[in-house]
Amino acid sequence: MASLHTPESIDNSLPEGNFYTQLLRVETENANLREQLITLQANYDKLHSTLLNMEKKLMEEKEEKEAWKAHLRDLTDRMVMESKRHLENLKYDAECVKVMLDHNNPTNNRPLRQYYVNVDGDRVYQSDFGDEDSSSE
Repeated sequence: MASLHTPESIDNSLPEGNFYTQLLRVETENANLREQLITLQANYDKLHSTLLNMEKKLMEEKEEKEAWKAHLRDLTDRMVMESKRHLENLKYDAECVKVMLDHNNPTNNRPLRQYYVNVDGDRVYQSDFGDEDSSSE
């Protein structure tokens, strides 16, 4: 038996067909949106990972710079201390030479005090130990 479609049955089936067409279109759009969301999430995860790695590298560089600054500050302080010590020794030597060159001084032929340089780089004079030279200075 062939089914006969009346104009009323065709009119009633059109909204039903449109509904399925619209549903199929919405499901297709949802699938496309899900794919876009997955792609966006992957891109976000990649960028976030890159950001974390960059932040970690920047922190390491900052710590390294701080360590170098501290090292250079220590070296500078040490150089200043050694320079002051050397300057004090030069001033003392200049005073001794001045005394030796002073013609009014009867002891103008007196030699400079004997010294040696200890482990710390300081001059240690014999008179500093209370040796025979201590009475003359």
